[in-house]
Amino acid sequence: MDSGLWTMHLMEGELPTSMSGSCGASINGKLYIFGGFDDKGYSNRLYYVNLRTKTGTYRWKKITNFKGQPPTPRDKLSCWVYKNRLIYFGGYGCRKHNELSDCFDVHDAFWEGQIFWGWHNDVHVFDTTTQTWSQPTIRGGDPPQPRAAHTCAVLGNKGYIFGGRVLFTIIQIFPGKRLCKEPERARKCHEASPIHLSGRKGHLFPNLELELVKEDDDDDDDENQLYQESFENRLRSVMWTQFLQQTRMNDLHCLNLDTWTWSGRINISGEKPRDRSWHTLTPIGEDRLFLFGGLSSDNVPLSDGWIHSIATNGWKQLTHLPKSRPRLWHTACLGQEGEVMVFGGSKDDLLFMDTGHCSDLLIFQTQPYSLLRLCLDCIGKNAALLEKQIPCLPPKLVQEVLKKITFWAAMTHRQERKAETERQSQLQCT
Repeated sequence: MDSGLWTMHLMEGELPTSMSGSCGASINGKLYIFGGFDDKGYSNRLYYVNLRTKTGTYRWKKITNFKGQPPTPRDKLSCWVYKNRLIYFGGYGCRKHNELSDCFDVHDAFWEGQIFWGWHNDVHVFDTTTQTWSQPTIRGGDPPQPRAAHTCAVLGNKGYIFGGRVLFTIIQIFPGKRLCKEPERARKCHEASPIHLSGRKGHLFPNLELELVKEDDDDDDDENQLYQESFENRLRSVMWTQFLQQTRMNDLHCLNLDTWTWSGRINISGEKPRDRSWHTLTPIGEDRLFLFGGLSSDNVPLSDGWIHSIATNGWKQLTHLPKSRPRLWHTACLGQEGEVMVFGGSKDDLLFMDTGHCSDLLIFQTQPYSLLRLCLDCIGKNAALLEKQIPCLPPKLVQEVLKKITFWAAMTHRQERKAETERQSQLQCT
């Protein structure tokens, strides 16, 4: 970042296969990659590479001698880094019939092979010191709905989750249409296959939206009697239709990473971001989170940025961000002076169109720069004018100044090259 130049390093060892939706996290100078999806299906493999090598060559290693039970195969999950541990949450993946549990919302199934696909809300921990997998016992609170393509961030000992893609179940009930034939057989069928009804083992209708379909000749007495019955018995005795619908969320949750208690959905005061998935959430300072981009529930790529304050429990939208630089499925990290750097991803709705991945680096300033940083930038931009004065600076500052000169020279070169490319494109169009 100091010089503004990219460098390419050779990769050796047990390289991870090309995947989408993998989860990457850095801890103690090592980059860990877990899960993902390719043409062979979902993965639960874990790799790491040491980024602090002195040889310039990075060597990947697949972790196979671990202890404990890893998560089931999945992609589009997120991770918290806390106390030398990688703490994974959620994701979309597959499970066998005997692996179905309350932490899994089924989206689709291959009945012959007893394979189910869906969303998770379970928590798994990998201790990088002992190379041990474990699943903590959640001691309280309401967990977030199973989801994927959400984002995670850590502030202190709290792990935050925002948004993501989820599954809703909508049931339409027809009060005047009771089942008259073989009700006992229908009841047994429902009890034997709860997964058909809800998509979640042990929970008939999670995240339910109930829609009562009224008819002109409905009998009020029948309707009143209907609503006095329990919901599950009701569905066994009336005509109903089920719809599974996917949507995206804008909810914020928090998990205490010491006590393993959930906050439940955090009630936000004031305005808040729209629902989304494939976004990023970056901690800035000790009590703020920076949210950027993603894909909305109506499949619109987003370019908005928001800051959430833990102290005030409110969101504030940044109005100075460019509207023409949407990003989704990108990465983000925090710089040395509070700037958030966004790289990669796409600017399109990947479900319907993909014109290519983004290769530019977006830098968002979330707080004023230090006086030293401002002076170094000024010298770097005006190196030709200050050429004779620069050697008079202290040796340590000279090194910093040279990096800034390189940075701004590279920045100017990229801008000139981009302008030339746009000019050539306009000439070809005319």
